[in-house]
Amino acid sequence: MGNYKIKDLEQLSGIKAHTIRIWERRYNLISPDRTDTNIRLYSDKDLKNLLLVAILNKNGHKISKIVEMPKEERIQLLEDNLHVRGEQDAIFDILILSMIELDEEKFSSELEYLFDTFGVLDTFIKYLFPFVERIGIMWKVGSITPVQEHFITNLIRQKLVSRIDQLKIPNKNHRKILIYLPEHELHEISVLLYNYIIRSTGKYTYYLGQTVPLNDLIKAIDQVQPDAIVTSFITRINKSHIISHLKSIQTKPKHKTSIYAGGFQIDSLADDELPTGVKKILSTGILLDI
Repeated sequence: MGNYKIKDLEQLSGIKAHTIRIWERRYNLISPDRTDTNIRLYSDKDLKNLLLVAILNKNGHKISKIVEMPKEERIQLLEDNLHVRGEQDAIFDILILSMIELDEEKFSSELEYLFDTFGVLDTFIKYLFPFVERIGIMWKVGSITPVQEHFITNLIRQKLVSRIDQLKIPNKNHRKILIYLPEHELHEISVLLYNYIIRSTGKYTYYLGQTVPLNDLIKAIDQVQPDAIVTSFITRINKSHIISHLKSIQTKPKHKTSIYAGGFQIDSLADDELPTGVKKILSTGILLDI
């Protein structure tokens, strides 16, 4: 797939562009092609090499020692030492590497380690949700391809659906939370995660999924009469459409219902632009007490 610019490598590896250039010149770590206008372009192989070295360097190994190692030794050292410090950046690095390589086995192995070490809920809140947000940014700025983004988000979706299915179905007498994505919104990972977090606290969730037409949504609200409504706006749409949509659902429940909204498009709105009573999902922690 290839053709990464140096800013893409910086975004993906967490290593400053200036440092990448130094490593390139001093250690011949990567060998970019150049365009007719002398812009560096890096391949998938370059990115994988840089990610591997970056992970080891962040785990305390000197760059001068790393570059002397055969690739097999670097990989073995990575497997031996990756989780010694357990930092979020180190974990993100291995998840990004599995995405770039389209390596399901590596991703699943890392995820199982996280589940065993931190528990399912903490893994989703502290690691997978921030990772998904980071992927979204990378995709928006063009640092990763649609294939890479789709590959990793579909793996995460599979894991989420599997874990949701393992949760006990709560009692319908508990608080009722309706979760959905508005019409034309397909980015499902965030609301699947919302569903897992909320249901894991014992609340009864009605998960309606992607691209729910407004008229059908209003009928569902009338039928369910939820205590809270949760949604997400990621796809770029007009700000006035978001506000109009939220106002439309705000008036439908017969009793007071809280509305929680997340996603890039909500983050870009000022608090006073949202309809009164609509709360931003600034972190997943807010969902624990919804």
